[in-house]
Amino acid sequence: MRRNNVRPNGMAAIDFMPFINMTDEDIHAIIAYLRSTEPVKSEVINTEYSFMGKALLALELIKPGVPDEPIRGKITKAATAEYGEYLAYAVANCRGCHTDRDMKTGKYIGTDYAGGLKFGPDNLSNGWEFTTPNLTDDPETGHITEWTEEMFIQRMRAGRVYEYSPMPWAAYAGMDETELTAIYLYLKSLEPVANNIETTAVAPED
Repeated sequence: MRRNNVRPNGMAAIDFMPFINMTDEDIHAIIAYLRSTEPVKSEVINTEYSFMGKALLALELIKPGVPDEPIRGKITKAATAEYGEYLAYAVANCRGCHTDRDMKTGKYIGTDYAGGLKFGPDNLSNGWEFTTPNLTDDPETGHITEWTEEMFIQRMRAGRVYEYSPMPWAAYAGMDETELTAIYLYLKSLEPVANNIETTAVAPED
């Protein structure tokens, strides 16, 4: 049921971690890995919903996820735009953060990979505000338009520039060259979208 963003209690979860389109092979591999780890006893505090969250749940406005059809059984790993599309869309969650979304419902309201999703300051305890950049190949507003493949790989492995950046840099640094090359080729193949993100990081006021 996790493929459909349904919790063990049967309630749907907002798909801010949208992995419902992963291949069966990758999902089975993750399950196998998690079951191989040493058990750790850790108390997890239950989530407390706000009034708005409770209303959305009561009205059943948060729906189970619906995977794209057909779900692939497996995909060939290669330095290709096709494999990069799969990684960016279903595994690395590039689309999930680099596409503007309604933070109350998780619904996509912007063009895929064109950036504009805001984090903070209200939903970041450190007071910073981040806006995801445009990853399409627009010559005027694309963030990586002038990056070479080598520059892209180096940046993905370099880690945080801003300490409080919400991007999970460590996860991308752990990708191998084939995976990063594939994502780069896919992003460079995207239709250019003009979306000027003037500032990606704003520090809290003193």
